[in-house]
This record gives sequence, structure tokens and C-alpha cells, in this order.
Amino acid sequence: MKTPLHIITDPLLVALAGLLAYVLRWGRIDAEFSYLLAITLGAMATPVALYLSGSYGRQASMGRGARSLSVVGGVLLLALLLSALSVITKTSSEFSRIWMFSWTLLATIGLLAVRRQDRGETQASVNATRVLVCDHAGRASSFIQAHPELERIVDTVLSIGERASITQMGRGNLEPSTEDCENWRSYLVANSHRYDEIWLLGTRNDPSDLLPAILQLTATPVRYHFDPETSRLLQHPLRTTSQGVSVELHASPLDTHGRILKSLIDRTLAAIGVVVALPLLALISVLIRLESAGPVLFRQQRHGLNGRPIPVYKFRTMVAGSDDGVQATAGDHRVTRVGGFLRRYSLDELPQLINVLLGQMSLVGPRPHPMTLNHQFMHEVDALMQRHKVKPGITGWAQINGLRGATTTPDDMARRIAHDIYYIEHWSLWLDLKILVLTLIRGWTGDNAY
Repeated sequence: MKTPLHIITDPLLVALAGLLAYVLRWGRIDAEFSYLLAITLGAMATPVALYLSGSYGRQASMGRGARSLSVVGGVLLLALLLSALSVITKTSSEFSRIWMFSWTLLATIGLLAVRRQDRGETQASVNATRVLVCDHAGRASSFIQAHPELERIVDTVLSIGERASITQMGRGNLEPSTEDCENWRSYLVANSHRYDEIWLLGTRNDPSDLLPAILQLTATPVRYHFDPETSRLLQHPLRTTSQGVSVELHASPLDTHGRILKSLIDRTLAAIGVVVALPLLALISVLIRLESAGPVLFRQQRHGLNGRPIPVYKFRTMVAGSDDGVQATAGDHRVTRVGGFLRRYSLDELPQLINVLLGQMSLVGPRPHPMTLNHQFMHEVDALMQRHKVKPGITGWAQINGLRGATTTPDDMARRIAHDIYYIEHWSLWLDLKILVLTLIRGWTGDNAY
């Protein structure tokens, strides 16, 4: 899908749908000014709504069903935003409900019809995936030849045998290029976030040969697989993928369609939350500025999906310039009076609704740790980075089970990671709903929140 073209055509389709709905409702084309204004605002907001629903970008290439679902969600989000605007401006009584419903229906049909005409859907889906092959036994060439569909998605081959090397696979008329690699472990740590999947190739001869590679892959947040020959060594259920049979450790029920649906729900609820919480957000902003000089929002880089850095937003709770990356503790002199109140009731996390709207976070998921905390415990707690196989969340399974606040020991971190891995492996919409409800009941307060 060519996103720039759709950014132009989608607003036009939505505007035409609004005018057609008006003609069908009243039998004339000379629409009243209020309706023309609503149609114009709807057209202008269309790219934003469709972007927030995941209709543009990588998710739009996941398949026809997932793509259609994202379009429907985008139109519903657009209708919700326009309805909220009409309520806020006290103009909702000026618009016909039949016209609004017809506009939404026609816009959905039009956008879906245009997307069904897109060509190259399969190719786009393939190109959306970048695969790193970790070759432990010199089998990469024969493995890729045996699975021709991999030729278009394998980006890099990392040889991790006696002679480590990196082969960047050719694209188009380019030939593969190979260079020596002094330390393949360092390469994985530094570059794993560039890939969507990692495949490990080995042999059946000696399982112990694979242990260093397995442990190193466990320390990365990317989904990793073993080829069928290697997978016989492991006592894990086989999972069928588009590339055949593989084994995925810490696999999650959160598949492509689940991710799209979760993203739609996240962004819809986050949009509602921002509108509802606007007075509270404004009040907190004023109180922060009145108490101490400095910005209202605090922004910090943390690990997101697949370990990629994302900016996480919070209300500033410390004296400006005093945050040195060290976790706050009881009686911390850096925390302001307003900041202490916000931290105790987790109100400082409210700006992360912006992260949810931008698709960087979810309402429910593993809490994003400061990078320094991840680096501190990465080599002491197994599977710590596996928690980043899903988007981080504003609240999570660990938080509603009392694991909030500072994490100072490997045991504390291990308990939190165990809860995060449980969430990933047992994800469902019902589990998300349960976590959200329990967060509202008991998850916003705690004795260890400083």
C-alpha cells in the first residue's frame, strides 16, 4: 500500500461519503454550512484517525483481514472524535443521526473498496518482515534454498560458528556482502532491534553447542525461532508459521489480528480518556508549574516493542534537572510535594495516553523500565528483554499484583519479569479487561510507590 497516495485519497473519499449521505438524507446537494464544516473537519482528521488505527504503515501490510479491521476501526474512531467534538461545542442537536450513521457506513464501504483494489498485497506483507538468520552450522545457504520464500525477507546472515561473519543479503541487483565479525554476541545486543524475527540454525549432533546462542537470543526482545531440525532438541510445542514449522519460546496468543484489535481498542479508549481527563490534565499542569520552575512533562527514552527506544511521557514529579536516572525512594528529596502525590496515585503516568495514541504503548502491557534499569539486570535475570515482545503498557499484570515502585534487587526484578512473561503467554482481551478493572479498583495506589 502506498501510504502517501492514501493520505490524499482517503480524506476525499470521506468528504464525498459525507456529501452523498446528505443527498440521500435530504435529496439535495446544497448542504447547510454546519454540515459542510463537519464534513471538512472529518476529512482533515481522516489521516490522523486512520494512522492511529494502524491503517497506515507496517500494520497495513499484514493481510486483508487485519487491514480491513484497521480501516473500520479508523472510521469508528473518526466518528467518535467528531461526536465528542459536537458534544463539547454543544452542537450535537444540529446534526441528523441518520446522516451521521449513513456517512460512517458509506465512508467505511468506500475506503474498504479502494483498498481491495490495491495490488501486491502479498509482496507488501513479505517486505514488511526483516529476518536475521543466526547460522551455527554453516547451513544458511541450503536452508534458504530449501525455503525460497525466505529469500525476500532474510536481511542478514550472522555466522556464529568458529569463524564469525556478517552477510548482508542483496536486494534487487545488489550482491550479498560479507565481513568478519569479532564478537557476534555484541552484534546481537546492539542490532537485534533492527529485525522482526531471528532464526537459529543448528544441528542435532550436540545440543550443548547451541546453548550460548540460545541464551544470547533469550536476552533480546525479538521473536526468535528454531528451524525444524534444531527444534527436535527442545521440549517446546511446535508452531506453524508462514515459513513452515518452528519453535518460538515465550510465544504469545497475541497474533497479527490480535495486535490490530488490541491497538484499535487501545487508541479508542485512549482518545476517550484524553477527552474525559482534559480538566484533570490541565489542573495537574498548573499545579506543577506553580510549585516549581521547569517543564510540565518529563520525557525519557525507554525500551518499546522489540527493544526499540521510544520516548515515554510523564508529568514531572521531581525538581527540574535533578533526575539522574536513579529510582526514587521513600523520602527522596528530589520529589516535589505535587510530584509525591502524583506518584502515589500514579497520576504522573496519565501523559502516556499520548504514547498509546501514537502506537508506541498499550493501555495494558509490561511497564517500560528506564534503560539503565534494564541494563543493570539484563545479565542477572533470564528473559528480561523477552518482556519487550509486546508493547509496554501503562498498567500491567505485575502492577495489579503489587509489584509497583522501585526494583532494587535481582529477586525483585525476577518476580516482576515472571508476571510479565505470564501476561505475554496468556494474553487475551478478557485478561486486558480484568487488568484495567483491577487497576481502577486497586492498582493506582501502593505503599511502595514513591
